[in-house]
Amino acid sequence: MKNVHYFCGTYRGKEKNEELWKEVEEYIRNTYEIEKIEKIYFQTDGGSWMKRGREIEKSKFVLDEFHLEKYKKKALYQIKEEEREKEEKQIEEWLKEKKKKKLKEWVKKRTEGEEDESGTV
Repeated sequence: MKNVHYFCGTYRGKEKNEELWKEVEEYIRNTYEIEKIEKIYFQTDGGSWMKRGREIEKSKFVLDEFHLEKYKKKALYQIKEEEREKEEKQIEEWLKEKKKKKLKEWVKKRTEGEEDESGTV
């Protein structure tokens, strides 16, 4: 990635979350020619606090590998050991082939009703 920029701080609550995203938008406007931007990638844990960032034009969210593995293991843990390896291979295949819809359906089916500490499944 070129020109990576990180934002960090404590942005608890709705008002502070809005403050963060205003900082992000201001940085983008002041740093880049928006019409020349192809994509803006946000690497994320999938938490609900990131939803406001989806409003930024040309934004794309990417689940980081740590959290992808975490969620994958959580979903696989509930499967009988003898079936787990087969299921894991299927997940890896969908990831490589970018079959997001299939993966979402699989995760939803196996984690329905569960939430982690960030409020995401």
